[in-house]
Amino acid sequence: MGQPVYVITSPHDAVLVLKKVDNLSMDGWVTDLMEQFGASSSSIQAMWSPVPEYKDESQPKEFEKALQVASEEPLAHICQLLFRLNLSPGEQADAIQSCLLGAIHERMTWKGMPGFLVLTESDNSRVISLLKWSQYVLLEGATTSFFGKALLQVEPDLFKSFCEFDDSSWKLSYRIPGIWARDVRRSKGFVQDSMKRYFDLPTEMRSDATYLIHSIETRMRAVGIGSKDIGTLVLMFYWVINANAWKTSFWMLVYIANDPILYQNITNEITPILSASPQLAPIELASRLSECARLVAVYNETIRLTASSVSVRTVVGPANIDNLNLEKGARLVIPYRQMLLDEQFFGADAQSFNHERFFHNPALAKSPSYKPFGGGTTLCPGRILAQREVLLFVALAVGKFKLGLGTGLDKTHRQLPELETKNPCIGIMGPVTGQDVHINVRKPHEG
Repeated sequence: MGQPVYVITSPHDAVLVLKKVDNLSMDGWVTDLMEQFGASSSSIQAMWSPVPEYKDESQPKEFEKALQVASEEPLAHICQLLFRLNLSPGEQADAIQSCLLGAIHERMTWKGMPGFLVLTESDNSRVISLLKWSQYVLLEGATTSFFGKALLQVEPDLFKSFCEFDDSSWKLSYRIPGIWARDVRRSKGFVQDSMKRYFDLPTEMRSDATYLIHSIETRMRAVGIGSKDIGTLVLMFYWVINANAWKTSFWMLVYIANDPILYQNITNEITPILSASPQLAPIELASRLSECARLVAVYNETIRLTASSVSVRTVVGPANIDNLNLEKGARLVIPYRQMLLDEQFFGADAQSFNHERFFHNPALAKSPSYKPFGGGTTLCPGRILAQREVLLFVALAVGKFKLGLGTGLDKTHRQLPELETKNPCIGIMGPVTGQDVHINVRKPHEG
């Protein structure tokens, strides 16, 4: 008989689970993912073994204390800590933000818009695929910022397979067998091979990658993990970094473009900031945009309506939640979507897009029912970076290109695409396969 699974649907109980660190662990879920992603048993064992004494001359001083405290932890925990340290506020996070936001800013130009986005074109306007635009800017920006230029040089078609993998990645978590999982295993294999070839390159050819990638790779090699499994394990980080931001951007622009009043209000709010943008570094511009109450309200409401994130814990010792004793070995699953659509917290129209709820009551974003980024010690460390990259892309799209809903040029076009709710998802849901929005963009005066 299998171990019980507790499904947590109460915001109160979810907060208790997220705060209770002792005897509730994510390790079992992470190990399952490593296995499903295809890491070898020897590499998985190495990831859960204590790390040998390690010296890193390039290690930022701000990390020393935290890494020293965790020095006896298994490598998997060290990698998770490195991810958190590099994305939490500080010099390293600022450097990553500056690089990523700068990359997004560079790509949001008329001349920098690649031809594969364009469906039709006249002298001063284009009709483009909003889906491909969001993917191109956010995925390429994040990939080059974290991995440098070499990964896309190794595999220029990386994003096509990554998006195919992301669409069907739920099959890994649910252990879908055999012929029903051929698509995810094929696309995953392609991306993993690209990662392997990247990590096979001499380090001097990858010197523009962020410290986070270099430090994780170096520690993995120190315990005997080779390029193939490094690529497989780092793909898990790559998936976390890239799976949600472009979808959030896509849905934000869908909702804005479909509401002329909202479009005008957002334009009025961001125009003074964008007017000063030539004098602002991208990181300063993004910081100013994060103070725009209506833009942030649209961001929060978009995530509330499109997120299907999940937290998983395994009971590894005596634990109880509200006087319920939890059996050792049991799994706790927190599916946040039910809470995000809770009418008690978000009103009778909780199933519909209405950014005004956050605009008039910003405290909703701190309510127990609004936890799309998890909570407690596992609160997503990349949430600030994610918000800033999305807000920058959306603001530049609206403010520079004067968007309009284009005439549908083929059967993929929808003014308001449907959310893909039939397939399980552990992040932001995409549109139903084959649905897109054709956006009309005008040439900016600065070209």
